[in-house]
Amino acid sequence: MQVTRNWIVITTALCCSIAMFLVIKPYLLSSTGGFGPTILQAQSPLPAIVAMILALAVGTYMACILSRYVLTGSLTLPVGMINIPNQRLSETKIQGSSLSLLILGLGLGWTALQLQPIQDVLREGSLGMLAAEGVAWGLLLLLVAAAVLLLGGPLVQEMPGDTDASPHWATSPDALKLAACGACALPVVWLFAQSPMKGQVLLAAILGSVAAGFAGRLAAPSVQPVLLFPSVCVFGALGQWVAGTMLPEEVAPVIAAGQLPHLLLPLPIDYAAGALVGVPIGLSWGSGFLQKDDAQAEAATS
Repeated sequence: MQVTRNWIVITTALCCSIAMFLVIKPYLLSSTGGFGPTILQAQSPLPAIVAMILALAVGTYMACILSRYVLTGSLTLPVGMINIPNQRLSETKIQGSSLSLLILGLGLGWTALQLQPIQDVLREGSLGMLAAEGVAWGLLLLLVAAAVLLLGGPLVQEMPGDTDASPHWATSPDALKLAACGACALPVVWLFAQSPMKGQVLLAAILGSVAAGFAGRLAAPSVQPVLLFPSVCVFGALGQWVAGTMLPEEVAPVIAAGQLPHLLLPLPIDYAAGALVGVPIGLSWGSGFLQKDDAQAEAATS
C-alpha cells in the first residue's frame, strides 16, 4: 500500500511538472512567430524570463516537498530541517532529492521538445546571447540544486566507511573536481547529436549528463554533487560558443547541407533539462559501482 501511494505521489508530481512548464510556453514566442528556441532572444524577453523563473521556483518548491516525502513520508516542508536520514524509495538507488530533480527535468524537457531548433538562432539571433543564456541556466540550476539539497535532503547517500564530515559542496577541492566532470558531457553530446532534431539533441544532452554524473560520482564520492548540474550547462555553453566560432559568415549553405558542428546543436534549455534528468541517473549508476567496490574491499579484509 505504501509503495502504491509513493508512486501515485511521484506520478502526480511528474504530471504537475509537465503542466507547469507547458503553461509558460506562450511566453516563449520568438521574433519569427514560433516557440523558442531561446529565452533571452524571445519576442518579449522580460516576460519570458519572469515566466521561466517563476516556473522554476514553483518546481523547486515541489521538488523539495517530494524529496521530503520520499525520505520521511511527510509532505510538510519545515524550514531548517536539513539533515534528513538517507532512505530508499522501494529498491531504487536514486535518492529522494535526485529523484525530484529528475522529475523537474522531465517537465522542462517536455517543453524543450516543443521549441524550435538551433537554425532559428543562426538565421535571426546571436550566438553570443546563446552562450550567455547557457551560463544563466547554469546559475539557475545552481540555485535549484542548492535549495533542494538544503531543504529537501541529500542528493546522494554517503558511502559506507565515511566517518569524517563530508567536504563542502561548493568550496572544497572535491567540489571543484566534481564540477570539472561536467566536461564529460561534451564528447557524448558530440557523438549522439547528429542532427538538429529536438528529440535527438535532448537525448544527447541527457546521455552526456549521465556520463557527467557517473564520472563525478566516481571522482568525488564524498561531496554532494550540487555543482555538477550547473557545470553541465556551463560547459555546454562553452562548447557551443567554440563551435560557433568555426562557422563561416554565411551560414545558410552550412544549414542547408546539414553540416553544423554537433556541439552547436543542443540549446541551453536542452542542456538544463538534460542535466536535471541525466545527472541523477549517472549518480545512481556511479553509486552502484562504489557500493560494489566497498563490498569487495570488506570481503577482502575479512
